[in-house]
Amino acid sequence: MPADTYFPLREASYAVMIVIASSLVNRWRWASARSRLRTIAVCSEKFAMRRLLGLLCDAVVDLDTELQIAAESKGFAAMTQFDCSRKIKGRSFVDFFIQEDSEHIQSQLQ
Repeated sequence: MPADTYFPLREASYAVMIVIASSLVNRWRWASARSRLRTIAVCSEKFAMRRLLGLLCDAVVDLDTELQIAAESKGFAAMTQFDCSRKIKGRSFVDFFIQEDSEHIQSQLQ
């Protein structure tokens, strides 16, 4: 191949690679933005749901998959007369109920 046609061919291939790389970066940015918006929407929905439950209920308790209390709940601590100087987070939710009820609650929630 003559030297004068090789140089423009190399420049064209660089241009194609730049366009492809730019396209990939642009797709990644859009995917990242969509992911952030979904996260914001979920957080907003969770916040709104907690506010609504807080208005309707005496206490709101967040549980993890092990039925452990995932966040402090002053309302629940007050309802159960739990010592406010101790942390309620991390305690088993079903431990706050009598044995017969705790077995039923645990079977229903899992």
